[in-house]
Amino acid sequence: MIREIVNANGVTVAYQARLKHLGKKIYKCFDSHQEAQRWINEVRFKRDKGVSIHGPVSAKQLFDRYLAYAETKGRSPGTLSIAESRFKNHIEKYFHGIDMKTISVEEFERYFQYLRRKKETLSPASCNRVRSLLLVMYNTAIKKQFFEGTFLINPIKSIEAMEEDQSIVEYWDQESIDKLLKAAKDDFYYPMYVMMINTGVRIGELTALDGEQFDAASHVVTIDRTWVESINDIRKKPKGKAIRHIGLNATVRAAIYPLLQAKKGRVFIKPDGTPIAPNYVRNHVLPAICKKAEIKNIGPHGFRHTFSAHFLMKGGSMWDLSKILGHSSIETTERYYAHFSSAHIQKRAAVVEFGTPSQPDPTPQAPVASEVAVGHSSAMTSEGAVLRMDDFLKGRGAKRGAVKNG
Repeated sequence: MIREIVNANGVTVAYQARLKHLGKKIYKCFDSHQEAQRWINEVRFKRDKGVSIHGPVSAKQLFDRYLAYAETKGRSPGTLSIAESRFKNHIEKYFHGIDMKTISVEEFERYFQYLRRKKETLSPASCNRVRSLLLVMYNTAIKKQFFEGTFLINPIKSIEAMEEDQSIVEYWDQESIDKLLKAAKDDFYYPMYVMMINTGVRIGELTALDGEQFDAASHVVTIDRTWVESINDIRKKPKGKAIRHIGLNATVRAAIYPLLQAKKGRVFIKPDGTPIAPNYVRNHVLPAICKKAEIKNIGPHGFRHTFSAHFLMKGGSMWDLSKILGHSSIETTERYYAHFSSAHIQKRAAVVEFGTPSQPDPTPQAPVASEVAVGHSSAMTSEGAVLRMDDFLKGRGAKRGAVKNG
């Protein structure tokens, strides 16, 4: 079937050829009726002979079509840049000159075995990211019927992901936090350290903060943008694209509000007034202050882990933490931080309970606070600061958590 496509003036501008192949309708536009009819005849001939209606599809062609589609869906430049890097380093060379329509599950199994042998340079997590890229390349071609709908089955679905090693990510105990804040008390970047360790914001979100994001009346900051290192600029959507709101405790307000009154625009800048970027914080600011405080430098994300660990150990809920951190689901937060929450673990233990206790529960009730306020070394205060964690941490016998970057 051939349908004329006309413009607003009724003039034919193209001819759309349509026919069914393997139960699906496929379309293609041509400049002339003759070209459209020729294509229909060729497709029907190949279909009847059991021959693929499209010629060879290279890995580069498959990736380029996915990339173009991903751009139209608003994928961030950083995400697309990472995808391009993975494709060039791990996919393009291996599948060069091979028709991606003809690769079997067994051949892909051999490819991933090849990746696994490169474990000295490619971690299991990195192998899984390559698998995810191939998976979405095929899925996109199938969903959007690229290449005349020639892709019908995604062979990557049959390939199991590698088991990933849990990364050991350190967080600071109360003693280390006290050392940091004491050493940084007169530091130019002191407000930035307080903001990071009391809110759990990501480094890109922190460096992108503008005065207009703060509501001093309700003591709330809106996280609606982030610094994207691949483009070296700010994007008006945070990671995950979900805008969120974080409350500011008294310690943060005391450190940040004077900055908002002193100037407009970007909140955190260098002493010379130029904007500060994540890499500068990572490579210059944090190493210097950690050395001065004589504590281990655990990087910008270590502030986020420190906030999260103390939030749960001091009685915060898993659901609240998930919203504060901006995770896409509470399952993500549980995977990273559930082992820090005694209440969360105990709650699951009580889901199934047979029989009746012979006597009341002898477990003593631990004090619970509603707000994490890091920056004071005292016990409870009227502003909601919580008990010191030194003894509690020593009792648990650990200052490290087997968590991944959250």
